[in-house]
Amino acid sequence: RQHLRNPIEIQIIKEPVKAGVAPRVHQTAYLVARPHKVAALARILDMSSPKSALVFCRTRLEVDELTSMLNGRGYRGEGLHGGMNQAQRDRVMQSFRAGKTELLVATDVAARGLDIPHVSHVVNYDVPSSPEAYVHRIGRTGRAGRGGEAITLVESRERWLLQNIERLTKSKVEMGTLPTVADLQAKRLEHIGTSIQDNLEAKGFDQFRVVVNTLTEKFDPLDVAAAAIQLAYGAKTGDRVEEDIPAIRDRTPDTSQTSRRPRRGQSDFPESARVMRGGGGRPVGRRERHNQFTSMATLHVN
Repeated sequence: RQHLRNPIEIQIIKEPVKAGVAPRVHQTAYLVARPHKVAALARILDMSSPKSALVFCRTRLEVDELTSMLNGRGYRGEGLHGGMNQAQRDRVMQSFRAGKTELLVATDVAARGLDIPHVSHVVNYDVPSSPEAYVHRIGRTGRAGRGGEAITLVESRERWLLQNIERLTKSKVEMGTLPTVADLQAKRLEHIGTSIQDNLEAKGFDQFRVVVNTLTEKFDPLDVAAAAIQLAYGAKTGDRVEEDIPAIRDRTPDTSQTSRRPRRGQSDFPESARVMRGGGGRPVGRRERHNQFTSMATLHVN
């Protein structure tokens, strides 16, 4: 101030999160244990069939691993993080914008400033550490008047983070139920039926009629069609054995109750664990311990 003329002080205040964020975005969370998160995400994607989804991860390593696992399950996914050079990032973004890539798995830093109108789903592979990050993530969908889906995978230890997001954004995140194996099988058969119907309407399968004519001379036409669908279903699922994902009990933390430490002299252990008793039921003193239990080692807690 001594060396400046008419100095002006500018203070930057963090903008509060607006209530009712992203009204066009349907928000759903699924409670799932970490070992089952990849399988859970794959099932959710199978059921929702997104044409363009953005999956957020916390670390570069998680981006690479999840991208590889999802590609192994038949998805067309690309990773995007700060460890890639500019040419690689440009190639990935061009592919995603053109619709050649179904899933873009990215970190927050790499996806900063991303604006792609056709993103239908945003997935939080982990719960964001701040409500602001959550709002920015799910804001990537529901653009230009379109609706969008925001999906969050929640571990038990992250439940309180989701509560903070709901409280600060004044919006409710619906807790969903993970699809079962039966749900997944029904959805896959529905997809196959739709694909067959589209193929029938498009024609162009005359070269396969000779095979069908030969088979229907020996077998019932309905059985021939069912066998063909069975082959198509097997080609889609491969040899992977699907099992139901174990459900996790939703233990919503009670933030109104504060944990209290025991007062001096109190203990969480029962009397039998704190005091060794002598023959008459009287607590054994230090002098008696040395006399009566000379061959015993005693561990004192607290």
